[in-house]
Amino acid sequence: MTISKETTKTQTVLRKGSTGDDVIYLQNTLNYIYGPDLKVDGIFGAQTEATVKRFQKDFNLVVDGIVGDKTWARLVELHNAPVTC
Repeated sequence: MTISKETTKTQTVLRKGSTGDDVIYLQNTLNYIYGPDLKVDGIFGAQTEATVKRFQKDFNLVVDGIVGDKTWARLVELHNAPVTC
């Protein structure tokens, strides 16, 4: 079975201290990739920053904890990838 999740994202730069719907989207996307360990609260705090840095390290991006164009592009690419079971 193949499941495709279609998602698009504008390029809002997020960093520790950011809040709102874009952070919720980020947290949900990270949970989609890594599992549901990250609290989805719309607050870019220490746990979200650590998970972003893990993601950046795992995918050979600059590890700065800031979600800019390159990090967003890779997050969306992985989120949109078909899931096969």
